[in-house]
Amino acid sequence: MTAPAAGSPAKTASQGLRIEPSAQAPHVEHRVFHDFEAFQAHMRQSLPHWPSQVQQALRLMALNGIVDPLRQRPIAASALSLNGDNYRETLEFGGCLARHRAVLLVLQALLARDLLPPRE
Repeated sequence: MTAPAAGSPAKTASQGLRIEPSAQAPHVEHRVFHDFEAFQAHMRQSLPHWPSQVQQALRLMALNGIVDPLRQRPIAASALSLNGDNYRETLEFGGCLARHRAVLLVLQALLARDLLPPRE
């Protein structure tokens, strides 16, 4: 198997598209907006290609599925359901929404660092 071209994600037969670890680093930016119009203007200027990137991500999920961040296992595209236009709130697998999965990831990280309060 040959290495992927620089800047392109690796692809494996068993998992479909695999995101390189360096591409998973979150982007953190703290800003305060006092009205929605200012927020919209900032988003249009900062991320002009965001709508097409969301559509591209949805196409890739529909073709390749995703990797469950809790178990680090591939989820086939046929096992995913999307029940609305709000992708964050309606992308579901096994009865678990993306938002639920995000909360569970936070709890998992807290457990790993022994930062949860004791049970009563």
